[in-house]
Amino acid sequence: MNLYWALLDDRKEEALAMLLRLAAADNPFAQAEVIRRLELREKIPGDDHDAHYWLDCLTAQGERGDTAVQMLLFYYWRDHGRRREEKERMAYWLRKAAEAGNADAQYQMWQEAEVVFGSPRSKAEAAAQPWLEKSAAQEFPDALWCLSWSHFTPDGEPTAKALELIERAAALDQPSARQFLGRRKAKWRGAGIAPTGATCEVRESAEYQQAIEQWDGRRDDVVARMRHLADADDPDALAFLADRAKESDDRVRYQSLIGRLTELAEAGNVNAQKRLVHQVSDRDGEAYWRLRAAASGDPESQYGIWAYADLVFPGPRDLAKKQAQPWLEASAAQGYEEALWVLSFQYFEDSRPTARAMELLKQAAAQKFPPALDYLEWLKRQPEATRLRL
Repeated sequence: MNLYWALLDDRKEEALAMLLRLAAADNPFAQAEVIRRLELREKIPGDDHDAHYWLDCLTAQGERGDTAVQMLLFYYWRDHGRRREEKERMAYWLRKAAEAGNADAQYQMWQEAEVVFGSPRSKAEAAAQPWLEKSAAQEFPDALWCLSWSHFTPDGEPTAKALELIERAAALDQPSARQFLGRRKAKWRGAGIAPTGATCEVRESAEYQQAIEQWDGRRDDVVARMRHLADADDPDALAFLADRAKESDDRVRYQSLIGRLTELAEAGNVNAQKRLVHQVSDRDGEAYWRLRAAASGDPESQYGIWAYADLVFPGPRDLAKKQAQPWLEASAAQGYEEALWVLSFQYFEDSRPTARAMELLKQAAAQKFPPALDYLEWLKRQPEATRLRL
């Protein structure tokens, strides 16, 4: 498969012919790639079969007990798991691989507990805990990290057992574990940043947007305009040129552009802070700039603190979400549609929207947020008796 990927960009026809030969020889990874391409409505020269044929081939291999194939089928059905029968197939293959001793599958039994055990998260996690412990016993890095959470004190402090598990995970390069230990050893510069009540709205400049729209047809002209904008300290243009420098492996130019972007961000430029989130290469750097932009009042960044809580506040998931809650509320207070949508579910009772939940949903719908619009439209179509039960 490595040669297939190496050939794909420059010699695609040869690469696809090789892919088809590998799939016909029962290479499960090749069969999975054929399925993916066919489902994207791509043509593979010489192949008269459809995606269902290759899925049947992959399924037959999974039934023979190969846990790597079973995990491929788990990921396939997880990505397609919208209907109940698809979720049942996902759980079927995951359980088979886990029972056969696959450490990744045992960990995923805990991650996908709600689907596998068909119950709310808290109850499902308890049922899945033995699988997490089995995965950790095989030194699966993510399982070690997540198992450590159950050994934190109620106020969020790690016990000796938690630290032992985190250190084992970090030794295996688990990124959150390494991040957590790094912050314990040295004071993190993002510590103490909290919502300030500041508000702002960050927009790309009109010149930048016009240049981007012309990228496919007039690249040289766009780069020239970006350089002009960068000379005027436009953060979007600086980030754009930094990406081009990185692609061409021009490290000196890249460092120069990132250096200027960082100066602007440190001086309080919110757009520069947001751009650095996607430019820095370390998790703590990304978390720091998310916090800085959020504290400056950017509602998208405030919502991002909640969405990426496990990155900003490495530790038990429940504690991370608790620490991120004020940022979610600050974002919703500014009318950010995704924050309104997510916050509304915290005001459901027994799966029914309360008056406060409906207020938030209507605010999100007023922002033309599709999920909120769809939910309210669905609610209107329900019979009155059903609406009352909801």
